[in-house]
Amino acid sequence: MQRHLSISALAILWSAATAPAQVLWTQQVRPTSRQQHAAAFDLIQGRGLMFGGQGSTLLDDSWRWNGTNWVQLTPFNRPSARRAHAMAYDFQRKLFVLFGGVDATGDRGDTWVFDGTTWLDAAPASAPPKRFGAAMGYDSARGAVILFGGTDSTGKLFNDTWAFDSSGWTQLTPQTQPAARAWHAMGQDTNGTVYLFGGGVANGLDNQTWTWRNGAWSQVNTALQPPARSSSALAYDLQRNRLVLFSGYGANADTWELGGTTWTQSNTPTSPAARYSHTAFYDSVRKAVVCFGGSSGADETWTFDGSGWVEAQLSPSARVGHALARAGNELVLFGSQSYRRDTWVWSGSAWQERVVASAPGARLGHRMAAEPQQGALLYGGYSGFGYLDDTWRWNGQVWQQMAPANKPPQCEYVGLSEAPNNRVLLFGGHNGTYLDETWEWSGSNWQKLTPSVKPPARAEHVMVFDSSRNVVVLFGGRDASGLLNDTWEWNGTNWTKRNPITAPAARVAFGMTYDRDRQRVVLHGGANGATLADAWEWDGTNWQNHQTVLPLPARYSHALEYDAASKSLVLFGGTNGAWDTRDTLLACSPVPDGFAVVSAGCACGATVPVQSLGTPVHIGTTVRIDIGGLPAVPGNVLMFLGVRPLGLNVCGCTLDATLFPTSVFHNGSGTASWAVAAPASKVLVGLSFYTQAAVPCASAACGAVLSESRKVTIGTR
Repeated sequence: MQRHLSISALAILWSAATAPAQVLWTQQVRPTSRQQHAAAFDLIQGRGLMFGGQGSTLLDDSWRWNGTNWVQLTPFNRPSARRAHAMAYDFQRKLFVLFGGVDATGDRGDTWVFDGTTWLDAAPASAPPKRFGAAMGYDSARGAVILFGGTDSTGKLFNDTWAFDSSGWTQLTPQTQPAARAWHAMGQDTNGTVYLFGGGVANGLDNQTWTWRNGAWSQVNTALQPPARSSSALAYDLQRNRLVLFSGYGANADTWELGGTTWTQSNTPTSPAARYSHTAFYDSVRKAVVCFGGSSGADETWTFDGSGWVEAQLSPSARVGHALARAGNELVLFGSQSYRRDTWVWSGSAWQERVVASAPGARLGHRMAAEPQQGALLYGGYSGFGYLDDTWRWNGQVWQQMAPANKPPQCEYVGLSEAPNNRVLLFGGHNGTYLDETWEWSGSNWQKLTPSVKPPARAEHVMVFDSSRNVVVLFGGRDASGLLNDTWEWNGTNWTKRNPITAPAARVAFGMTYDRDRQRVVLHGGANGATLADAWEWDGTNWQNHQTVLPLPARYSHALEYDAASKSLVLFGGTNGAWDTRDTLLACSPVPDGFAVVSAGCACGATVPVQSLGTPVHIGTTVRIDIGGLPAVPGNVLMFLGVRPLGLNVCGCTLDATLFPTSVFHNGSGTASWAVAAPASKVLVGLSFYTQAAVPCASAACGAVLSESRKVTIGTR
């Protein structure tokens, strides 16, 4: 699908440039931990939306919940990164509505709407005063989003009620209304009733329940009320006709339900941990309340259908020391340093746990590698009781323990890799001493090899198969004297030590794989006394330190593998030294840029101004377009940009681009250059805009002529 830059997104191109990049890590499969974010659900399309919040930084990401997984969206335009904003779904206009919050500049009072694809600044003529900690719900009888309360940076608490519909914001003046408050929770049923619970009021925390119906607020008086709290989450379960409340500041991990005018506490067998500043909405497809995030670094998604809370297992749990390998058209992940025995597969876009009757025993320090035409092979590790020497095969459905006549010694942290001649190669390992043996797996048996040259004994190194050069590449690890950073290659017969001019620093616990699309070995992270974030590539001759378009987080004990299904690199888990992670990062192959002629230019005398590309059009670089065929007299050239070709006839020339005219001075030498800094933002990749130059010409009817127009497509390298 062809995409064009919106005006707001096009303006991003004038932000500061960053260093050139080589690999674009383009997607995170699940949202990162956050609090004070906002979420709502579209009952019509059956999809949820979450935006922003406070993570390690303020966030401006948009995520769609499809009933099974979170999918990150990449809208061209979006609100600023913020926290403590309010959001609700407008069923009348089929739009998500977002208001206020706090961003890097302070309190916000802006209103944004999202149609499922694009964020738009609604810019209403009037709006509530700037605030954060407000809440919103949808009044289906009125056909409007209702906002109540909030606070601002002066500490003022609001008790005003506002309605937002197609005409904009209108302040309402009900005779009775809740006391001024912030950090309360609101939700709605489908019969025109909006519910409000709790929050922070002038004298502390509150536990009142209010309803908004037919233009009036009414307090719900019940014999039993949940304890006072703020920053809780509230959603209306349409299947069971009950309001569901979970946890909050000042509360335990308690779940309450309101049916009619009666609150009851649900004694659920399982529950998320206590938290606040989380979100909840009712998923009409899954028929359950969905809760995400909150305080204490929560990044789990939980669902509640009345019988109990269940964590949605969208990916493997946070872990280190796991193994990941290609198995046909999937990746398979097994185990961890905490002795897990779960098996997960990555099918190109999502994780799925495979529950099997028989699996390898719990272990750490094991290794896995693709086994040509068979699946994936697992060898060795440490069980907590001793070193292992068992060999297992994953065939895509089940684990099978192999029974070879010969096998390597019991050990952990070997190097294991697919190898030439449809073999699997094993080298080194540790079992109290560091080993230097080379073994080859034929598909049914291990054979010890005796090459004339071999690497020094070691463990915790990584080996990968470079299929274009038909060699196994070995890097790093440790031996009895310390960490290593040497590079070796196996050609099917012997080892050869390579002597590159530059090399990564010595390390262990790094990720390394072979990128088949770019024909490079890619290495990331690891540990050498510090937690590393650097990335390197081996082209068969030298190691090159490269910067990624979006910085990869520092980590070690993660897994990195090439996925043929999505033609991308997949990085999972690891630790940053403070906590274990369970994020999945993908790196796609470079996206080519483009610079195509759309319409011809017109001449000034015998010369036609022409554009040429001085540099590639890549994100994270300064893009330069040169204009030639200029008059010998110094003057100004106007560079025009546009979001679509107009095809207008102007004084005999075809005018395509009319936005953002930028003046470029030329000195009469016949050429000039226009430059723009393209930020390292994955949102821009694949987008197109149009350029055209207007050049003064004394002999032209309009006093100027136009160059050809060009369609510029932003890529990566």
